[in-house]
Amino acid sequence: PGAPLPPAPPPRLWNAETGECEKILGGHTGPLLSAAFSPDSKLVATSSEDKTVKLWSPVNGECWQTLRGHHDTVNSSSFSPDGMWLVTASNDALAKVWSSKTGRCQATLEGHGEPVFTASFSPDGAHAVTMSQDGKAKVWDPKTGVLLRTVHENSASMYQTSFAPDGRLFVIAPGDFTAQVCDMASGRCERVLKGHSAIVVFACFAPAACALIYPRRSPSLRSGSRSPSPIRGPDASTTANMPSVCSWGASSQSPMNTRDLVATRRSCPEEPVHATS
Repeated sequence: PGAPLPPAPPPRLWNAETGECEKILGGHTGPLLSAAFSPDSKLVATSSEDKTVKLWSPVNGECWQTLRGHHDTVNSSSFSPDGMWLVTASNDALAKVWSSKTGRCQATLEGHGEPVFTASFSPDGAHAVTMSQDGKAKVWDPKTGVLLRTVHENSASMYQTSFAPDGRLFVIAPGDFTAQVCDMASGRCERVLKGHSAIVVFACFAPAACALIYPRRSPSLRSGSRSPSPIRGPDASTTANMPSVCSWGASSQSPMNTRDLVATRRSCPEEPVHATS
């Protein structure tokens, strides 16, 4: 066997205004895969290859709770809108719902056949959506763990989902060259967003009329979408695993006019701010 790998660097808390590192959250024994603040910013959840999720105080940097129960890498963790619950997604093909107050597992979301990449709550907290390598997106009751519906099935990995602010629609990155806007109530695909020439791995709704997107794989590219008039309804934005960004109005299946899509480098900050782990 080769030499052992060096220990994974711990997550850090940064002051976004000063750029100073304020806390180092040491405690995981494997690489970090995600970090998320609770809605009230009183907790930070970190997910790791060490099969655990840790809850931290951002004030003093102390680990308040370690969530154990997954049997493989934990890929992501996400708080409910009220901050009372946390949903985690793991390579063990499970998602789990935890109490952020007690650290106890409330429900296990079991039904995927392969690793679960992401899990997230709807804006009202009444549903959880999981995305898996098995090509399925599933909607669950997060309190009981009951599967409500499978909203999408294909042969490719399902990477990520994002809800519209009102929770009626959600957009998924289904592991092909498209993004798809789905209806939360019925689970039906309402429209397919076509235009990328590589696999789409991220899709999200803009919370307001202006959205700015930084593709992580191409720091020199600065793209965004800005509408010359107020947008009626939410906008969906997608990034592919190549330096390209497209945006669509959620009521349309065609990209916005390129003149409204591409921002010049001079109009954007030199470097985007990223959370690090």
